Formats: sequence, C-alpha cells, structure tokens
Amino acid sequence: MLKKLWASSWRVPFVCGVFAFLPFLLSLPGGLLGLLLGCAMNEAGTDPCVRFGIPFGDLLYPFTVLPWLAMITFPVGFGGLALWAIWKRLSLLFGATSPSGPDKPASTSGSE
Repeated sequence: MLKKLWASSWRVPFVCGVFAFLPFLLSLPGGLLGLLLGCAMNEAGTDPCVRFGIPFGDLLYPFTVLPWLAMITFPVGFGGLALWAIWKRLSLLFGATSPSGPDKPASTSGSE
C-alpha cells in the first residue's frame, strides 16, 4: 500500500491541478478562435459574428461561460489536493520512513 502511495506521489497533485483548471483549459481554444475571427465574445449573450457565411456566435458562446464552472472545480480540485497532502503527511508521521517501508532497507540490488 505504501509503495503505491510513494510511486504515485506526482499523479494525485497533477490530476487535482488539471481538474481544477480544466474549465480554463477548455475555454482557451474558443477564445483563441474568437480572437482570430474578430468576434466580440462576452457572457451577456451571443454575437452574430458571421464569417465566411457561417454564424460563429452560437458556437463560441459556451466557451465564454465555461470558466464559471471553475467555481465548482477549483474547490473540489484543491480540496482533493489538501486531502492528499494530509494523507501523505500522516503516512510519513506514522511509520513510512522510506519508499520501501520502515522495516526494509531503502535500496535492494535484486541479486541476493
């Protein structure tokens, strides 16, 4: 159990961070497309924004309101990160002194 905890020490913060910032990461392509097309983008409503005979306003509008989802993903992501940090700290305090465990040597050559 503790070996898995030590081996996955980078995965949990990475997943929590990506989850927390996911609404912003998903809204970047829409904002970039709106900028390149010269469309006015805001949360108040859709802009007609007809380019090349295609109305892009309804397509780009969800990308402008997607960052509001961060009001949910930020607390959940950083709460998960805090719980992981507490779990990691408690595992260090109560017996997990090395990645291989408290009773085993820290490094083994594998050929005995």
